[in-house]
Amino acid sequence: PATPAAGAAAAAQAPPAALLAEVYVSGADGKNRRLLFKDSQSLDLYLVAWPNDGKRLVYRRFSDAGDEVWAFDMTLGQSQRLSSLGPAPAYGVRLSPDGASIVASVRQNNSYDVISQSLDGQNRRVLSKGNRSSSSPIFAPDGRRIAFDVEPPQQGAAVGIMDTGGDSISRLSSPAGGKEVPLLFSPDGEWLLVRHFQEGRSMAFIMRMKDGMKEYLETAYWVEPIGWVKG
Repeated sequence: PATPAAGAAAAAQAPPAALLAEVYVSGADGKNRRLLFKDSQSLDLYLVAWPNDGKRLVYRRFSDAGDEVWAFDMTLGQSQRLSSLGPAPAYGVRLSPDGASIVASVRQNNSYDVISQSLDGQNRRVLSKGNRSSSSPIFAPDGRRIAFDVEPPQQGAAVGIMDTGGDSISRLSSPAGGKEVPLLFSPDGEWLLVRHFQEGRSMAFIMRMKDGMKEYLETAYWVEPIGWVKG
């Protein structure tokens, strides 16, 4: 998750056998770790975002009640349910830069669609439709564009871009094979970090938004970004 300017780190641990989620917070140096809360009823839990004001943690919680968005109030020390994402697991839940809405990938009619809704569950819309599967949505820093991976039948998954209304959908990449997944925008929104899976390996590259130029970074079994820093 994005961490507040104060510089703290949070981690979620959910051993499948125990079905127990524990969320901790610590200093950026790993010291002064403390438990924030436990959840013994969730089947899956992960942090979505920690807004820069540091007042609450937004997280996605899947249980017998379905998939839901919750927030933990750092001042009150309490969790509150904000909205429902539906009965089936949702993936790639992301908070908008202004903290007012979320996007996620949900299963509908044997494929995955990107949906958006207000943090309280209102104004739900399906942004990606058609004979393809769409997932892994992420907001651009300006909050007006969403990058996602789109997988037409019998083709490799490519990175697409659309506005927050689901209009003006276009492809940013055309992989010869494998699957490309958008991971992280640069702070100025001019570059996009992308992971490319193919033949059991993961390759990372940054792609310039205006013309699609790629600069490859590393080949590894798995690539996971932490953040984008200057320099």
